Amino acid sequence: PNFTLQKNGSVQPYVFRACFNNDFQGDHAAIFANDTLKAKNVAIIADNSTDYGTGLAKAFKKKFKGNIVTTQYYQSGDKDFNAMLTAIKSKKIDAIYAPGYYSELGLVIKQARQSGIKVPFIGADGMADPKLAQIAGAANATDIYYTTPFSTLSANSSKLVKNFMTSFKKQYQTEAPTFSALAYDSVYMIKQAIEDQKAADSASIAKGLAKIKKMPAVTGTTTIDSHHNPEKPLAVEQLTQGKIAKVYTVK
Repeated sequence: PNFTLQKNGSVQPYVFRACFNNDFQGDHAAIFANDTLKAKNVAIIADNSTDYGTGLAKAFKKKFKGNIVTTQYYQSGDKDFNAMLTAIKSKKIDAIYAPGYYSELGLVIKQARQSGIKVPFIGADGMADPKLAQIAGAANATDIYYTTPFSTLSANSSKLVKNFMTSFKKQYQTEAPTFSALAYDSVYMIKQAIEDQKAADSASIAKGLAKIKKMPAVTGTTTIDSHHNPEKPLAVEQLTQGKIAKVYTVK
């Protein structure tokens, strides 16, 4: 979560983010659980083999106003989650917060639904990929929510996003996932920095990146703050039967 900061707390001069940090996503997932889902009791299933999973879980715990009933951990590459799901099923919960990636969480959701766990799942941008529903099975991928900087559902209001999505689907025959949108924006952030500084050496690019203000981008109008993190909208997408059915804005 502090990748743009050095150990002494100062900003890394050549490191910039296109995506939100873990604290921001975890905080806003907790706000969504509190205010929109009205959840009082939550279980956490987190990937403890990555800073991504543990960082998000920590941020969520800190911000969530209700009770964290249990926290279960897995590792990247795990396939069988039935033991932890059995432990969770015995608890009274309103939702599950599951920070991690679609490769494991698709299986978690599938096995949870098969075991009779019907409560909503809340995750982060690691779930924002069509493969999540493919792995989980469309019938199981209902009441699934995840924070993301890029929502295909809300993209219809932006010509820039429409063009990106159309071009991506034409090239790859699938909808653009969040990571592809972030990679696209990263390239154009560097492009703007070079054009702003009229130079392409590393020092000039870093200087230009630090000056980005209200740059039109696929993942939302972007400003780089003093810590080299992006300031832009955060969305929560809702899956129903494996399809994006609704998008929320969390402030």
